[in-house]
Amino acid sequence: MYRTLFAVVVVGLIAADTSWAARHDVDESSNPKANQTYVDEASAPDEPLTLWYRKPATRWETEALPVGNGRLAAMVFGGVNNERIQLNEETVWDGVPTDYNNPEALKALPEVRRLLFDGKNAEATRLAGKTMMGRPMKIKSYQTLGDIHLDFPDTDEVSSYRRDLDLTTAINRTQYTVDGIEYTREVYVSAPDQVIVIHLAASQPGKINFTARLARENASARSASDNRLVLQGKLGVDYEAQLRPVIHGGSVTSANGELKVSGADDVTLLVVAATSYNSATDISGNATARCDKYLQSISNKSYEDLRAAHVADYQTLFNRVQLDLGTTDAVSKPTDQRLRDIKKGKHDPQFETLYFQFGRYLLISSSRPGYRPASPRWL
Repeated sequence: MYRTLFAVVVVGLIAADTSWAARHDVDESSNPKANQTYVDEASAPDEPLTLWYRKPATRWETEALPVGNGRLAAMVFGGVNNERIQLNEETVWDGVPTDYNNPEALKALPEVRRLLFDGKNAEATRLAGKTMMGRPMKIKSYQTLGDIHLDFPDTDEVSSYRRDLDLTTAINRTQYTVDGIEYTREVYVSAPDQVIVIHLAASQPGKINFTARLARENASARSASDNRLVLQGKLGVDYEAQLRPVIHGGSVTSANGELKVSGADDVTLLVVAATSYNSATDISGNATARCDKYLQSISNKSYEDLRAAHVADYQTLFNRVQLDLGTTDAVSKPTDQRLRDIKKGKHDPQFETLYFQFGRYLLISSSRPGYRPASPRWL
């Protein structure tokens, strides 16, 4: 038994070589630009378990903030003139059901095992590569769903800018002031209601103005009834995202795949997504019907209802563990500044707590019962 196990482990290490999987460069060309003048530095948030920054993110991998519910996820940049929210759905897959079993594997296993225990590792590796790897050896990759782009009136100077991620509520928040008006955006992904929620508000009525669109390479975007935006495409699976606006005050129109909001008091964008994936052997589902069902199920729920349900659900998991390693005045600094200070040797025990809880946050947000295991698909 142990010999077989050892052989399987070695073959597994071969399979784990990143050369077997397709690699995709991250397209940063549509990211927001942090080229405004930033004045009147924002203060730290009240909640210490918060990642926060004083400028928008300009890089996807190292600066944007992740939110998710196990099935859906988003990376939020916090732009001022332009915002990009990159979307994910866990089953956007470029593959089709395939039997990867190699019929020569069982016959070759005894010889691979013998070579390993004779110390002929290179020969064992070559034989395993020829006879025991899946066919084909390269697998089709998971891909991202697309992007939401929000375009706001241009401004050159911003005061009291702060973007943050509260780990105790799993809510991303961007806030800043322009011409004396404070603008706030919240983004979270609800597990109970299976929706990405984007809420935009201002400190004065009638001040919310923006255009929104959905975009993805090799996908079609269009306007639909109820001022919805619809993104549709096909890889191995069919995939779809729908965005429906709920506005108070002002006006909203949708045409040619673009949503325009003018003079609103506040706006909630409800984003749902689905694919035709049923299982590894069945991709015949109806992505459109699934999106319609998700939107219908929340049609009578207010932003406050959705937010309360999201926080209550998330906190049943997050609040199970508390950790206190002490604190210093470093908690009043932005997260990126704290990290730079730590690299210089400064003592910041609360940052270790933040790091620990951020890991728990990521696991809760990337894997829930009934969905795929946690993976780097949205991190």
